[in-house]
Amino acid sequence: MARESEETFNVANKKKASNTLTPASKRDVFLYRQIGINFLCRSRMAEIEFPKAIGISSATFADVITQKHGGLVEELPDQKLSPRQLYLSSEVQVLEGAIKYCPDLIPDDVKKKFNEFIKNEKKNKKSNKK
Repeated sequence: MARESEETFNVANKKKASNTLTPASKRDVFLYRQIGINFLCRSRMAEIEFPKAIGISSATFADVITQKHGGLVEELPDQKLSPRQLYLSSEVQVLEGAIKYCPDLIPDDVKKKFNEFIKNEKKNKKSNKK
């Protein structure tokens, strides 16, 4: 009986929520990013291996935007982001913050790859402007 009422509650809430989804504001995204960074740093302090820690941190960030905002972000109006797009974006944002706030807990090879990625992104943006 409890299970049935729980399912009914969840379905009813999903119907209500679908009518009231608002895009994640810059403030929302900042908060979710900070939570992801904190989770990654604390996971690493607890000696959780890096791939698991970044995966769960990034997935949590992406899931919140998917579930609470339907994949909508104010900075990208009229565009619903897929869970995969959100995950990849969140991974970059969480890693960038973790390198800043807990650099000793991020493997050196990961920091090197990240810096190369950023350098290539800057090059690509410059060449696209020409």
